[in-house]
Amino acid sequence: MTTEAVRKDIVSRLIYTSRSLIDPDDKINQSRQLNQILRVAQARNTELAVTGGLFLKGNVFGQVLEGAPEHLDQIMQKIRQDPRHTNVTQTSREDGVQRVFGDWSMALVGDMDTPVLMVNPPESTDKNEAGWLVSPEQFDIITKIKRSVLCAA
Repeated sequence: MTTEAVRKDIVSRLIYTSRSLIDPDDKINQSRQLNQILRVAQARNTELAVTGGLFLKGNVFGQVLEGAPEHLDQIMQKIRQDPRHTNVTQTSREDGVQRVFGDWSMALVGDMDTPVLMVNPPESTDKNEAGWLVSPEQFDIITKIKRSVLCAA
């Protein structure tokens, strides 16, 4: 599947939260673990044409994943078995939706304290000092993730 096709296809989207078992006070280990999670996720997600973003607030993860339903189920099974977190809770799932995070094989969008997200034209995912620049559709989904994470915290 071409990159352009991945950006525009119809997919399933799920959002989940979980409790991180990585010590948030050990910033070096936390950074190392998050980088490992991202490297593995980016490789796997590219292979499966899955896209999304990961958030962290203290010890609570929030993540959005988009892709084929069977690939999302496969990834969720691995996530539930990952010893770095617990209390995995799927907060929403939508089928037959337009992919919104087509340029993100997996992005650590930042912790929940990243400055207010700035909205810019669709398909732009640049970052500047003020925070992440996202499309209006991405902004809506990211807001939903942040609410889920805050409820789980």
